[in-house]
Amino acid sequence: MSSKRVILRLRESEFPDISPSEIVACVQALLIFINRPAEEALQGRHFWHFHPSTGKADSRFHIVIDIDEAGHSGPIQEDFPHDIYRVMKIQNEM
Repeated sequence: MSSKRVILRLRESEFPDISPSEIVACVQALLIFINRPAEEALQGRHFWHFHPSTGKADSRFHIVIDIDEAGHSGPIQEDFPHDIYRVMKIQNEM
């Protein structure tokens, strides 16, 4: 698979006190969704980081994952492949 950026959007109201383990679980869920092993989340194969919410009403925060990039790829060009997904909880499950 070639490099691409994936952005997970989460509503603060659904994840009010998100823990580091929940962030890892979100990354692992995305990896499973794209047919990659969940273990890759902690193996350093992908660079991912957390962007906190802005504190506004109906605030969102983001988890940015650079697939197949061991380090931060920095700002990306307009044509760089990327996907955006919304993550939500239904009955307290992601």
